[in-house]
Amino acid sequence: MMITIRAYKYNGNIHYESPMKLLEKRSNLYILNGLPGRTLKHHTRGKDFVFERHSIEFYFNDRWYTAACVINVDGSIDYYYCNISMPCKLGIKDVSFVDIDLDVIVQSDMSYKIVDRDEFNIHKEEMSYPDYIVKKAEKAVETVILHLEEREFPFDGYIEKIVAKYVYL
Repeated sequence: MMITIRAYKYNGNIHYESPMKLLEKRSNLYILNGLPGRTLKHHTRGKDFVFERHSIEFYFNDRWYTAACVINVDGSIDYYYCNISMPCKLGIKDVSFVDIDLDVIVQSDMSYKIVDRDEFNIHKEEMSYPDYIVKKAEKAVETVILHLEEREFPFDGYIEKIVAKYVYL
């Protein structure tokens, strides 16, 4: 089953959208496969991006981040891209969330880098992020790093099982 991902900015503007294949559906989470050849329509940048590789993506309704794992053609992990976001709304045919700008990029060796802090600082002023959003976003960065360091889901080897089960059968 195909699901559409829709990311919004805090001001309500659509940020980007892309079709994904539903792999698993849980009460608090959708696990999706971004198929090679899919197009991400990036409304903020006014352009489309075509992805050549699989991604396995995690959309939580109880966490303040999403996690996308880009898969190399040999089935190994290239990197994770974690968007700091408000918890996702998991619909029947779509997933939507509000992107809060901060991102954590995790390499295959589990080293990481926090990016887009400048964008976060600009948008928290321009879009008047309430204090609780700023605090939740900062806490979410800490949570991603903690989950990573303690090898908690989805950084616990689950990706390798998903790739073996759904991507490279």
